[in-house]
Amino acid sequence: MQASRTSVVAIVALVSGLALSVGCRAAEQAAVSVDWNDTRQKMVGFGGTMGWIHPHPDKRKEVFDLLFKELGVSVLRIHALGGVEGDEDCLEPVNDNGDPNQFNWAGFDIKRTESKNAVIIKAAQERGVETIIPVSWSPPGWMKTTGRRAGGGSLSEDKVDEYAELWAAYVLGMRREFDISFRCLSIQNEPDLTYHYPTCRFEPEFYAGVRRAVAARLQKEGLKIQVLGPDTCRIYNMPDYVKAMETLEKAPREPILTHLYDLSIPFQEVERDPERWREARKLAQELRRPLWLMEAANYLSYGVEEGSYEEALIWAQKIHWALVEGDCEVVCYWSLFFDKKNEALVYCRESEATDYEITPKFYTSMNYFRFVRPGMVRCTARSPDADVLVSAFRSDGKGEGARAIVVVNRAEQAKTVTVSLQGDGWKRYETTSTRKCELTPWQGPQVVLPPQSVTTLVKEAPAEGR
Repeated sequence: MQASRTSVVAIVALVSGLALSVGCRAAEQAAVSVDWNDTRQKMVGFGGTMGWIHPHPDKRKEVFDLLFKELGVSVLRIHALGGVEGDEDCLEPVNDNGDPNQFNWAGFDIKRTESKNAVIIKAAQERGVETIIPVSWSPPGWMKTTGRRAGGGSLSEDKVDEYAELWAAYVLGMRREFDISFRCLSIQNEPDLTYHYPTCRFEPEFYAGVRRAVAARLQKEGLKIQVLGPDTCRIYNMPDYVKAMETLEKAPREPILTHLYDLSIPFQEVERDPERWREARKLAQELRRPLWLMEAANYLSYGVEEGSYEEALIWAQKIHWALVEGDCEVVCYWSLFFDKKNEALVYCRESEATDYEITPKFYTSMNYFRFVRPGMVRCTARSPDADVLVSAFRSDGKGEGARAIVVVNRAEQAKTVTVSLQGDGWKRYETTSTRKCELTPWQGPQVVLPPQSVTTLVKEAPAEGR
């Protein structure tokens, strides 16, 4: 009963050494409130993408435990339809036959193209990951206006039914060959982008029509799968795609998938994130649909070292704004395991290399990923201190349950947080440039937040029968 009341987190802005430098002037106090009864979005989870760079066979268990257990990944995007290198390794490298309504299974070599990614999916599922979203980077070249997967182009209008058949073959084949089933998929990564790697441009109206054709074909095959989208690269392009989708079919409560890239806004300009999310949230609220952030990464920055702690602290702030200003139910970094350090939580120089490197982003991510679990709801938290970013979460439902408060201190000075919470059993996990989401002694009620740190205060749900 006590746990349902409003708790107050008082943030006392104490700067180390400040009192001495200003003649012992009293530190200004700022109270931050957390209202456990004022709830926002219900969390689906946190995660990222895999499917190009694979752990060495001898390291698979180690890496999968690292990602899906220690880090706490609960959402996995997986590269689908083959085609890692080119058209020859696609799931359907040439047309299986002349009839898109009839499968010629000899034309779909799913064991060859999808076996490595099936290993990742099975490992995630075995470790409790429930939200797995296959997504394609491009249809096979023979379906496109350019005749090749890489370098853009678009899906030929007379190949829409063939593309729908391909997706149906993928879903059916994954179930038949690997005993893997999906609840949702995304037909095209970044349909608003043309680039040198495999991409495919879909204009909004055409995208909406193709998406509906794929959904209809899946339904025809007796498959109950949500076809999500639009998975746009630029968040400012997302409204055009969503409006086109809504013209064909209203979809309240179906998530809107977007990425957070912008050629004019470098990664480190995190102060621009709130305005972008507020604009996106306005549309989402009008349509009664939630937002899912499927990608963000440091692919464009000036002066931010790849794989540095500075990069990691920026990412923590981006998580905060996606949750608090975007009401996002899902927050994903671009890649969980990749060969570019600025784009990976775990860096591996090439696929199946024996060594890998955990980046600092892994640990600032852990402060959210591990402790804010699927099904928890975000609660209102306010901080008048611009350098102290606070978000709070609790188990959904009545009674006492799990609680988590994540505090990002982005200042270069320490802050002291006074916490007034009811009940025992709270623990503190701290990430700094030298600490890796480590359990830290805490006797309360005050917590000293190190400079440029991420701290999670967490209370686990009571065991059943207590």
